[in-house]
Amino acid sequence: MALDKLLVISLVLFSLAEVFVLVSLAMPNWLVSSLNGELRIGLLSACLTLQGNSDEVCFSHQPTNTAWLLVFALVVIGVVGLLGTVGLLAASHRKASMADPARWLGFATMLVLSVAAVVFPLGFSSEQVGGELYNLPLMYQVGVSYVFFFVALWMTVLAELFMGKGCIPRF
Repeated sequence: MALDKLLVISLVLFSLAEVFVLVSLAMPNWLVSSLNGELRIGLLSACLTLQGNSDEVCFSHQPTNTAWLLVFALVVIGVVGLLGTVGLLAASHRKASMADPARWLGFATMLVLSVAAVVFPLGFSSEQVGGELYNLPLMYQVGVSYVFFFVALWMTVLAELFMGKGCIPRF
């Protein structure tokens, strides 16, 4: 019975991670600048509010530099991996042999999301931001989307730890 509880905890954590990753991907708050108005940059869109103007202008864009293009691809792969992991975990309650593939897919997804988190700061040197590799300019700060992404990453780590305990064979 304890193993079932660990698998349920993992299922919930992986599901929450999926939601957090999707929300972080949808919101244009990966980087935020408040110099002469507000500029919010996301992986899929950016929003600009000029100082003294209450109207916000948002526009879609594709990632402009190679690093953020790679981050976007890795996040999409992570979303698919989380979805697959949740599906396998849900199936493991009927067929116990599905727990081991779920653990490995969850582990691979955790690695993909970790690489995305490490690659993202490489984009700080883009023309749009004007910083250096891993060095964000003073006028910018990381936004709530990036925080959500990190929360999702930590949820996958925790879920994987619970999965590891739940998938240990008993002798």
